[in-house]
Amino acid sequence: MKKNRLKKIAFYILVTVFTAIAIGCGQTEEAEETVTTEEPEAVIKEDPMDVVAVEDPEFASLLTNLECEEETLTKRPMAIMVPNDNYGAVPQIGISHAGVIYEIPVEGYYTRLMCIFDYTDYKSLEKIGPVRSCRLYFAYLATGFDAIYVHYGEAKYAVNFLNSGKIDNLDGLNGSISSIVFTRDTSRKSPNNAFVSGESVLSGISSKNYDTDYENPDEVKYFSFADEDVTPQDGSAEYVSAGYPVNKPYFEYDSASGNYLRYQYGDAHIDGETGEQLSFKNIIIQSAKTTTLDDKGRLEIETCAGGDGYYITNGSYEKITWKRDSIFEPVKYYNSSGEEIKVNTGKIFICIVKNADFDNVVLK
Repeated sequence: MKKNRLKKIAFYILVTVFTAIAIGCGQTEEAEETVTTEEPEAVIKEDPMDVVAVEDPEFASLLTNLECEEETLTKRPMAIMVPNDNYGAVPQIGISHAGVIYEIPVEGYYTRLMCIFDYTDYKSLEKIGPVRSCRLYFAYLATGFDAIYVHYGEAKYAVNFLNSGKIDNLDGLNGSISSIVFTRDTSRKSPNNAFVSGESVLSGISSKNYDTDYENPDEVKYFSFADEDVTPQDGSAEYVSAGYPVNKPYFEYDSASGNYLRYQYGDAHIDGETGEQLSFKNIIIQSAKTTTLDDKGRLEIETCAGGDGYYITNGSYEKITWKRDSIFEPVKYYNSSGEEIKVNTGKIFICIVKNADFDNVVLK
């Protein structure tokens, strides 16, 4: 990007000099306009990605690389557990403001969402949710973002970790903060009627004496973002399905916006606050080792060991692998050459798929 800017500066200097000479020699106004026409943005082609130059914002979100307030860069995000069943959970409220959304299986072949918000994106929201219970693998992923983790209850396998002091969490079953953070929407049926607001979350954080600031903000990096808009070259992905059997979600690429529109339960996936369909610049699908823990079908999903996957953007996909060193680090994604992939600027939707179901992923 810096090289492109230097080239443009040099170009405009030459144009200025040329224009001054032309005026001195009696050139016509039409000729001057021809000379001063702005140079078109260069399109550079590299293997295995097509790349197009994009502008750098002054302050860029660590979750999306989109322009943000300066305060965002020093503040920890919030990760919140959101149900995704069709028994009163949808439409969810406020989740379109999240920079990153995870969709992961839970028991019964349903999926649950974990929505991760920048501080300045959630603090002013009046309603977010509904909020449901934690599964341990979601908490492990939230820890990798150093997020304040919001949930209403938990599976028994998560209790020890949630109480370990290794994750800052706001639990609706904690009587000391429940009434501070959570409210019930009487127009919905329990258990899908607990909601929070940005203000109530901040009140809970204050009550628990959690720190909203990163300890070392200059060292925080979740994704490696591309300096230029990239298009993968492994194959077409204008239609994307992770293969989840109950809600049957899929994405369709909208070339006009450059984003993927999300559908589930046979219809557009809508944010009930805005009435707008959820859309994302990037989709990541990652396979993970999965074990069934009990007769209720509760799962243990590996979040560190690594596996295969796909990075999907701009109507195309690239085969990738993933891994991370510990639950306190973000997941890293790598291309076939072993290099960390460059993610395009924009919102990210991440689907985690059981290893046994990875063949059900559809890209076309």
